[in-house]
Amino acid sequence: MIRKITALLLTLASSLALAVPAAYVHEMSGSGSATTKGQSRALAVGGLLESGDVISVAKGTMTVKFEDGQIVVLQENSRFAIEKYDYNKQKVAESSVAMSLLSGGMRFITGVIGGTRKDAIAMKAGTATIGIRGTDLAINIAGVNYVVTVQDGGIVLSLPGQPAASLNPGQGAAGSTTQPVQPRPVIQLSAAQIAAVAPTVAKAVPATNPVGVTQQATLVATVQRATDLAKAAQDAPPAQKAAAEAAAAAAAQQVQQAIVASLQATQAAIQTALTAGAPQTTATGTAPKAATQPGVTPPRATQTEVQQIVTTVNAALPPTQQLNPQQINQIQQQIAPTLSTQPTTTTTPTTTPTTTQPLTTEQQQILQQQDTTIQQILTPPPITQPPACGTSCA
Repeated sequence: MIRKITALLLTLASSLALAVPAAYVHEMSGSGSATTKGQSRALAVGGLLESGDVISVAKGTMTVKFEDGQIVVLQENSRFAIEKYDYNKQKVAESSVAMSLLSGGMRFITGVIGGTRKDAIAMKAGTATIGIRGTDLAINIAGVNYVVTVQDGGIVLSLPGQPAASLNPGQGAAGSTTQPVQPRPVIQLSAAQIAAVAPTVAKAVPATNPVGVTQQATLVATVQRATDLAKAAQDAPPAQKAAAEAAAAAAAQQVQQAIVASLQATQAAIQTALTAGAPQTTATGTAPKAATQPGVTPPRATQTEVQQIVTTVNAALPPTQQLNPQQINQIQQQIAPTLSTQPTTTTTPTTTPTTTQPLTTEQQQILQQQDTTIQQILTPPPITQPPACGTSCA
């Protein structure tokens, strides 16, 4: 009996150890779900995903961010499989990813893994195989027909029985998977073909820096809750107004705490990636290029994730409950000592520094993000007030 119990505990521990979150739902509209080992669960903003999950989006769109910063945007009526996600944080070059777009449409943007070693990512879309060369691409499949466009980087598209073809930035291809690929400028694609990938190309997405998945998931979920409570407070009847506003204010305070935890985890993830061999430009992340395809509305100017969060929360909260400069300063003060005392990246062990080391580029970027956020909050949009009622208001 003891042996059976021990074996059961070991099996349980093993299964729990394997269930390491690989990604999280950064943003979504509509509804979606994930299936793990035959068990389906509904997804919401902040939902965690792991290697082996099959994601389905029934309505709207869903943006998924992976631990290494990789981005996947899924459009309506899409199914996507994370077949394998192995991010080796000790040696990035030994990481690997395998994924499949089973149906529908997606946009894919590489993170640390794809930016460090191009052949580390195996991607399939229906019967097509896509070779990644550090890229930002969008693809839609419907039966034997496909549309693919390349925003940045490049891909090698292979169809069954057909020669492989390279697609470079600004190029696309469309047609049947039974015919050879013919790369051509995106502008030459038909309006219907461009519209097939537009829902994902037009989405604003976060930067591609690595993150602490659980902290980032908690942050976006907390922001969503704060936004929902703020809206509920605005719509609450007079008798419930005070309680609703108090709940919204408490949720906004939780956002502040979550921002601190997320920034600390993000900085640690960036430093780990650099130490593990990722190029600095890859580890610190870049803002994906805006859409340039004809008929596709460019997304809003890409903000840092912290800026997006503060903007979202403050837009929903009453002015008296918005994150103010003092709160943001508190965040900066909590983060700054951690950043300023970290040693610069090196490939060999070093002794503990006796003096404060200069900030690395990515550390400066994070602090700059905070400065920009403070300035944004110091100059909030004007609040329209009704005209004062004088003698003319009779």
